[in-house]
Amino acid sequence: MGKKIFLLSAIFLQLSCSVKRDFDYIRDTVKDIDLRLASVEESAGILDSTTNEIHLYQREKDAYYLQNLENINMKIDALRQALQLSRSQLDALTYRIQNISDTNPEASAEAFELAAVDFSKGDYDIAEMALLDFVQNYRSSPKISDALFLLAESQFSLEKYEEAFNNYSLFRVNFPLNPTMPSALYKSGLCKLASGDTAESRRFFNDVIEAYPDSREAMWAKEKLR
Repeated sequence: MGKKIFLLSAIFLQLSCSVKRDFDYIRDTVKDIDLRLASVEESAGILDSTTNEIHLYQREKDAYYLQNLENINMKIDALRQALQLSRSQLDALTYRIQNISDTNPEASAEAFELAAVDFSKGDYDIAEMALLDFVQNYRSSPKISDALFLLAESQFSLEKYEEAFNNYSLFRVNFPLNPTMPSALYKSGLCKLASGDTAESRRFFNDVIEAYPDSREAMWAKEKLR
């Protein structure tokens, strides 16, 4: 009987030790798993943070790119405007430099009168040819401003709006105090209107109204704006 009890006690003790070892193993395994999960969660947090930083950097980069692109486009537009202004100034300067003295005033006066007669008759094709020849050969004639204006008027009447606008512009730059300036401004607006550039045409119509409010051209410009 005592021997059986001893054997049972030994078996129980052995089982207890085995259970304890299994328990310790499971506890250590769970602890190891917890540590690994914590490490994974930490890595996932770092990865999320890095991803957010990348997205933020990309957004900032895109915003910086768009801002730079807008600044570049603004600079390009400014350069284009400056280039256009420089060309206009160069044309005006060239025109004035070429104004040497009228070496044959009688011939220039006669040439202008003949061209003016053709214009008054409505022979705009002939008048245009004669006036083109005049402005090329008699740049310093006292009649050069009138000839340039009539040339633009002839081309306008022939519906050569681009050529007419260019000559109205040359007239406006070189003879800003000429009494026909209101008409030159108004007709410049009509040329732009005919070419479909309504924004520029409005600008010229407004210029007429502001600079020459009492002129008939200002009244016509107001009607066009309406």
